[in-house]
Amino acid sequence: MIRQNLDQRRYRRLDAFQTDLFKVFERARKLTLPHSKVYQDSIKLEKIYIRLRDEICQHGSLLRSPALLFNEDRLQHELVRERTEKDSLANTNNQNSISPTKSSDSDENKVYAMKSISRTENSSLSKGQTYYLGDFVYVEAND
Repeated sequence: MIRQNLDQRRYRRLDAFQTDLFKVFERARKLTLPHSKVYQDSIKLEKIYIRLRDEICQHGSLLRSPALLFNEDRLQHELVRERTEKDSLANTNNQNSISPTKSSDSDENKVYAMKSISRTENSSLSKGQTYYLGDFVYVEAND
């Protein structure tokens, strides 16, 4: 996907390219165990990318982009979050063998709660009407 977008010169913004690249790294980490070579290599490549990006953009003095907001500290924070999620998932899987019905109900509640939280975070209220991120709205100009 990234290769096709690069070949067809679709990337006009650094943050769009970075988002796609980080999705690849995140997927590699999600599908592997934390001690695996693929997991460690994805982290190493992501750190190298961040350093090169910062160097080429001269830390925002040559090129300003929202992509520069993601730095190695934020990456470390994301990695800690991923590891705790994987650990809790492993613990949940261990408990699933003991009581599978109890955890499936709690998982459904967690998913519903996460959807409702993210839905309200990405909403806007205007003239009594709630709009959500991704909604298409027709607005008439005040002439």
